[in-house]
Amino acid sequence: MVDRIKDTFVSAGHTIYPSPIEGEIGKHPKVRLVSVVGVPDAAKGHAIYAEVVPVAGEQLKASELKQFLRGKLPAYNIPARIRIVKDIPLSPVGKALHRAVQDNFGKRQGAKR
Repeated sequence: MVDRIKDTFVSAGHTIYPSPIEGEIGKHPKVRLVSVVGVPDAAKGHAIYAEVVPVAGEQLKASELKQFLRGKLPAYNIPARIRIVKDIPLSPVGKALHRAVQDNFGKRQGAKR
């Protein structure tokens, strides 16, 4: 498994590598772009969180993606939270900015309080 060390995290005792999860989600025909990150979780240490941009004109639900991933990934690698978004912040070379996705999650959690 090759992932940047700062992108890996531990969830419920499992070391999680975002790249293979992003790869599997990206195989769904309605997915245009995906970013997977770890977010704080009181029970697990971190939970797997994915932001997904659908292909233009397509409707996509988190439940549809979770069903798609069953059997393709171990259960502990299926994101606990999936959010369908219009866009994901990208670097100048077109890669998802994972830190920005984590920050967006944190801002939404703070707004719920």
